[in-house]
Amino acid sequence: MTAQPLVIGLVGGIGSGKSTFASCLGELGCVVVDADAIAHDVLQTEDVRSEIEAWWGSAVLDADGTIDRAAVGRIVFADVAEKLRLEALVHPLIQRACREVIDAADSSSRAVILDAPLLLEVGLDAWCDIVVFIEAPDTARRDRVHARSGWGSEEWAMREQSQIALDEKRLRSDHVLVNADDSTVLRQQAASLLNQLHPRSD
Repeated sequence: MTAQPLVIGLVGGIGSGKSTFASCLGELGCVVVDADAIAHDVLQTEDVRSEIEAWWGSAVLDADGTIDRAAVGRIVFADVAEKLRLEALVHPLIQRACREVIDAADSSSRAVILDAPLLLEVGLDAWCDIVVFIEAPDTARRDRVHARSGWGSEEWAMREQSQIALDEKRLRSDHVLVNADDSTVLRQQAASLLNQLHPRSD
């Protein structure tokens, strides 16, 4: 049987730089499982798209007929019942796709990086050998998220409150790394962590 690589889960606050850190690890020979990208693809599948449109109407569709994630976000983060309904629909599909990528990885990969926004919330830490918390100041996180998504303070707070508190995430992690908005330092930290967890044999 082919040995399975180490699975490293990433957690942190919204905008902490988890995906950037995951990309650094990908450049170093790891397989990156981007649960958010998988979720985007799942939302656009015909069955899921049809179900969501039946729930909330054409207001959640873009002009080209695809799901408008921002419109869906405004609905589910304002109504817990609707959020739970959406999660019941898409989470099993997202998790199945993530699991397939993890299971397909072999010893040629230094590790598998599981970058899932709700890793702890939905119990995906059970798949991980190591959980890493990415630390970043609140102001830096808000600035990053505003720049990429245009969220205001109210939407930021609503989404933050939907996740496990940062203190708990930090406590439930095996390693804590600081993202100081310096890509060179972040890559050095990625290399150092990977060498600690999975030293190169060459």
